[in-house]
Formats: sequence, structure tokens, C-alpha cells
Amino acid sequence: MKYCVTCSFEHNCKEKFSDVCMFSEDTSLKMDYEESRKEIINQRKRFLENLGIIEEIHSIEPPKKVKPVRQKRKVVDVEVVQLRRSRRLEMQNGISCDNDEMQNLQQSFEASANKLTSNFEEYKRPEGALRMLDCCIPLQSTEKAEDVANLSTLFGKLKMAEDTFNVSDWKTSDRILEQLSNLSYRERLKLVRSRIYSLCIHPSNCRILVTAGDKTGRIGFADLTDHIADVSEAPTWQFAPHSAPVNCIRFAPDPTKLFSCSYDGSARYLDLEAGVFEEIFVDDEACKGFDFLSNNELLITLHDGTVFKIDIRETTENKKPCVSNAGRLRTVSIHPLEKNYFVIASLLGLATIWDLRKLKNPVSELKHKGGVNSAYFSPLTGNKVLTAAASNTIEVWDTKKMTKTKKLKSIPHNNFVGRWVTNFRPVWHPTVESVCFSGSTNSIRHIEVFDENLRAVKLLGVTTMCSIIDCHPERAILCGGNSSGYVSVFI
Repeated sequence: MKYCVTCSFEHNCKEKFSDVCMFSEDTSLKMDYEESRKEIINQRKRFLENLGIIEEIHSIEPPKKVKPVRQKRKVVDVEVVQLRRSRRLEMQNGISCDNDEMQNLQQSFEASANKLTSNFEEYKRPEGALRMLDCCIPLQSTEKAEDVANLSTLFGKLKMAEDTFNVSDWKTSDRILEQLSNLSYRERLKLVRSRIYSLCIHPSNCRILVTAGDKTGRIGFADLTDHIADVSEAPTWQFAPHSAPVNCIRFAPDPTKLFSCSYDGSARYLDLEAGVFEEIFVDDEACKGFDFLSNNELLITLHDGTVFKIDIRETTENKKPCVSNAGRLRTVSIHPLEKNYFVIASLLGLATIWDLRKLKNPVSELKHKGGVNSAYFSPLTGNKVLTAAASNTIEVWDTKKMTKTKKLKSIPHNNFVGRWVTNFRPVWHPTVESVCFSGSTNSIRHIEVFDENLRAVKLLGVTTMCSIIDCHPERAILCGGNSSGYVSVFI
């Protein structure tokens, strides 16, 4: 490597002492360019100084950053709750309480005890026979005696033979669907205070008497005879013979007696002539359902899986179970022709058929995939059993031969109603075995009408979800009860 004499750059120059070098010319050009560039910069700078722009630029301060204003939090007055201390540990540690503190503690205990026992009388199960006057709940401004007198007068009219209301009888099977289509919705009536668990229509042909049992143990009556056009104006009466949900209510074959059973473990009947709620059965377990063997005999199912055969002419101390440990039971239904056979619905996923003459084992088992909410024999022949299960199905079983039962039809049906609505219990039409009714969870509220193949052939539109349904045994009257104590009426 050698240095050029002219440019003093390090390069490989062929000529040791060259007067002209390729790098020397480039270097001179670069120097001229730098000098001209600096001269231009200085000229612009002097021009800007003459205009005073540079001073203005330096005088401008950068904008200050705006700090966000934080809102002051409102101070919320929090009530200081005194922590509960363990008296046992204080005694172990030798800490004693003064008299004022012990007195305050005793007062708090007494207040808690009074709060727990304040409603004890309301939830206590009534004992013995109850007069209607004693358990009557007056509505509006009327007196108990006046309400009972009016209802007793109504009961006396139930024996009249003449037809006092213009409602046609149920048609035969070939015209029943047409008749159901012609039923008119007559609005709804507030019958009881709380959710309806049971519903029944008196079989009288002279008065339209509707009864219902609710969650609080009340039984309500309504006379719709003179208020068919507007049932909401019909007179109502309420009584409280029970202290827990009235799960089943039915008129006996002799319609002068109204039977009821409740979760409080008691079963009663109201003698319409004497005006007394007689007590016929008492147990620690909840009563779930009953059905009639005769005017004076009936079967009662309990929650613990026991079935009792009751004769109302005997004392309550002589009751003995005829079936035990059958699972948590719901409904019971007796065969309409062969009274020895009955079917019970169980939460074990079974509807079992029993024979009163041989109670060691069930005659037949109708197996379901979930707990069975209800099971009823068909009302005329008993050749079919209608069931509803928690597996969201409604099923019809063939029971012509009790020992060889078989499933005829099963359809999917949403039976999950939640804790605030009474479980669906589909029922047969009282005079036509090819028709049955059920409530529905669809958003468009209606009562579903099924044919013998469980096809939905008719929807009776209502304004609420009717879980419990009942029909007049002879006249074209249908009612449905909801979870608010209202009864929807079709006539």
C-alpha cells in the first residue's frame, strides 16, 4: 500500500510519483460541494435572523401536558357490624363479659326465638274436626258467619234436580273434538291465595261449583252458575283446614262429601250438610294422593312409599298400611271396574300395579327413565294407564291384561316446570277415553288436547300456564289452575 503524493489517500497507484490521481479530483469536488452547502446554510440562517423567526421559535414554549382530573370518591357510610365472638373461647381464655353485654346477648336470643315462633300457629297442623266457621277466611269486608251461611245455602242447592244453567253435555267420541273446538275461554278467576296443587269440579247439574287447594293449605270455592259470561265476578270462599299444600282434592261418589289430603300428613272430608271438616287420617309423613274404593273407603299414598286403606267409619288409630317401601309416591288410581287393582306413581321411575288381594309383590311394573309424576287408569274401562314422567315423556300403557302390560305410545313432552310451578299431571277426559289433557311449557300458553295416539289435536288458548286440569264429569266445562291461585275456565 502506498500514499498518493497529491491526495494523500491510501491506494494502489500504479505510478509511484504521479502528478495526476483519480482520487485527487474527486476529493477536490467533495470539498467544493461542502463549502457551497455550508455557505447556503449560513445564508438561510442570516435571512431567518433578519426576519426574527428564530427568536420567535425559541420563545415558543412546548404545550404543557394536561393532567386528568380525578374525581373524588364519595365516602359511603358503612355500618360497622360488631363481629360475633365465641363465648366458649372467651371462657377458656378467662375473658369475662360485663352485665350489659350479657343482657344485650340475651335480648338478641329472645328476639330470634320470637321470630322463629311467631308464625308457629300458622304452620301448625290443625287437630280434630273443624267447623267451617272456625277455619273460614273472610274475604273483603264480609264476616265469617255471613260467608259460611252463603256457602251453606249454595251447598243446599246442589241437591236440586233441575237444570239451572245452559251448558251442553259432553259429546260422544266422534264429536268430542268438534265440541272442544267450540269451547269459549271465560277469562280467569282468583280462587285461592297461592299456587294451586289440586282442582275439582262438583258433578252437580244445577250449580257450577269449582274447588281448588293451594300451597298454604287453603281450599277455595267458587260458584260460576250466574257468572258464566264473566267468571271473574263470581263469588268465592276460602277455608284453611290444612297447614301445608293440599295435593289432592276430590268429591266422593256421594257428592255431599269433599275429600282432601295435604303435605301436613292429614286427610279430611268436608261434610257439605253438616259444615264440618272431619279428620280421617293423620301421619308424620306427607299425604300425596288418594282414590275411592267406595263412598266410605279409599286408598291414601304417603311420601315414604306407604299405601293405607282407610275406612272413614273407623277411628284413625286403626289404620294399617297395605303397601310399604314402594319408593317416594305421588298419585294413586283405582281401576274403575275391578276395584282390587290400583296403580301408584313413584319417583323410582316406576308406575306399579297392585292387587289388594295379593299385596306381597306388584302385579306389574311400568318402567320409565325418570320419576313418574302421575299415573291414572282410563275412566271407563281401565284398559289404559296414562303417565307423565320426569324424563320429559307422556306415555300410554295397555292394561287389558294386568300381568302382561305393554307400552302403546310414548311422546316427548317438556315436563320440567321448575320449583315455582306444580308438576304436570295429565288427565283423561271423563267420558271419552280417546282424549286426554295436559299443561304446556310453550311460550304461547295453552292446554294441550291429545288423542288416543298422543297426537296434539287441539290447543285451548289461555293467558297463563295451567298445570292442574279438571273437567266436569257430564257437562262441557273445563278448568285449569296455575301457580298464582287463578283458575282459567272454558265453557
